Amino acid sequence: MTHIQPKKPGIVFVNPPLSLTARYGKLARAGHISPPLSLCALAAQTRKYGYPSFIIDAAVLDYSMKETVKRIIDLQPRFVGLSACTMAIQSAFQLSELIKETAPEIKIIIGGPHFTAVPQETMKLYPSFDYGVFGEGEDTLIEFLETYESGVQLDRVYGILFRDGSEIVETPRRAYIENLDSLPFPAWDLLPDLPKYYRPAAHYIHRLPATTITTSRGCNGRCIFCDRSVFQNENRSFSADYVLEMMKYLHKTYGIKDIAMGDDNFVIFKERLHEICERLIKENLDITWSCFSRVNQIELEDFKLMVKSKCHEISFGIESGSQKQLNFLKKGIRLEHVERDLRWAKEAGLKTNGFFMIGQPQETEQSIIETIEFAKKAPLDMFQLSFFTPFPGTAIFKTIDKYGRFDNDYEKMSAFQIVFIPNGLDENLLKKWYRKAYRSFYLRPKIILSFLKNAKNPLDLMKYKNGFLAFFKLVTGRN
Repeated sequence: MTHIQPKKPGIVFVNPPLSLTARYGKLARAGHISPPLSLCALAAQTRKYGYPSFIIDAAVLDYSMKETVKRIIDLQPRFVGLSACTMAIQSAFQLSELIKETAPEIKIIIGGPHFTAVPQETMKLYPSFDYGVFGEGEDTLIEFLETYESGVQLDRVYGILFRDGSEIVETPRRAYIENLDSLPFPAWDLLPDLPKYYRPAAHYIHRLPATTITTSRGCNGRCIFCDRSVFQNENRSFSADYVLEMMKYLHKTYGIKDIAMGDDNFVIFKERLHEICERLIKENLDITWSCFSRVNQIELEDFKLMVKSKCHEISFGIESGSQKQLNFLKKGIRLEHVERDLRWAKEAGLKTNGFFMIGQPQETEQSIIETIEFAKKAPLDMFQLSFFTPFPGTAIFKTIDKYGRFDNDYEKMSAFQIVFIPNGLDENLLKKWYRKAYRSFYLRPKIILSFLKNAKNPLDLMKYKNGFLAFFKLVTGRN
């Protein structure tokens, strides 16, 4: 007798509605629109195990809450999986409330960096979340779904929270996946048209179509302002083979010509870096790329090898031009090393981008001036500034109140709105220095000339147009 296997329940993964303006403020025109790679990874895993899987990226499609719910209901899922950063957690909750009003039988699973940082708080504040998955989600979600369907007690599934009457049960944290290569490629095919709807930030784009990928998990930094709740300091990577095959797949399937490596620190695995670069050179793939790095990771010869493999830009998290501030932030870097790495990158032929923050604890007007002056004298092509934001899960979060005034409004936590004002400063001063920093860096003849020199085709003109309009709004304060 042939036994017919029951059909497995469907799951819809949703990126909640959230506009570019909400994320980037006046810099929205230059902001990046990245595919929700965490949802793509989860959907690929559930599909691999036979669960009908779908993704609704309500943010990129500009869906309203009602439209998003309608799309979900039309798919008739048993489960909805939501992932949210801190500023999107309220949007995820509003969406879950509407789902429950329309289809209370659907079970809602919350995950992502905010939930992992404060899981108990999230379940208590947002009662329409039925279950939560914290930490790395691929294996946890599969075991949860299988256990749920079998009717076995959920407390044996590591890495989840669930409701038991009025009690919230939290199980032990799950061990990290040892072999990341065992995971399927992200389910890009479940997204809206990848080349059409998604792009890196304007200044990262070297050619179109372009997209972002992640090739490793974790960071070796100990910065007090970074939330490491999901991957902590467990640094793991996909193999060079996996990365190359992923790049080839994106090139063949979607015509992708430029890739931004979204890893916190792409160069941390030096042997892998060399293998990827050497393979890209040998195979002569028609793909250019960019990446992020910490300072003090690689040498001049490594930068040169990256350029030979068609890397065109590298970004560093510098944060401040004050050594005192860097020490307080536990960056573990010295300004002379920052200048050296930037000089090496430029000598190798890379464009350089620096990330900075103002309004840090213990910040003064003098330290802000030092940051602006350092950015101007350093060999930087691009300068990006944000406001210090003490996210839940960061080392500074629990003690931030002793350093100044903190508006703990999750919806404002984009790093482009002021939520923290250090003692001795005020909001108007921070806004003034923010605008002045951008003017001081970009309204210099050598920077303007470099942009004009590099404007060689319509794509460059489009990038600079969007960047200029965003810059104009920012420095003038106009909407």
